[in-house]
Amino acid sequence: MRWHYYYQHWRQPGTDSSCCNARETSPGGQEIGDCEPTEAKLRQGEWYAWERHTQRWLKVPDAKIIRERNPSHEEGHLCWTPSAGIVCFVPPDTGD
Repeated sequence: MRWHYYYQHWRQPGTDSSCCNARETSPGGQEIGDCEPTEAKLRQGEWYAWERHTQRWLKVPDAKIIRERNPSHEEGHLCWTPSAGIVCFVPPDTGD
């Protein structure tokens, strides 16, 4: 929810489909949504994002990266579901 204002307008690369639905916890305690800030690292020219549900680093396919302004200098934004995998990813704003 912290950055929802920014990522509510992001679209999946090559489509007009929404990229992100803010991940939040419903009143019943169930997580809903697919997008949240995450740790991201650039390794040998490729982005990796930490996916907290599986507790592992995921290599982000270049076709899933959105070249959009990220409001965070420290965190990337990963939109991921168990069924679809990586929906989209926005790297941290490194100032480059």
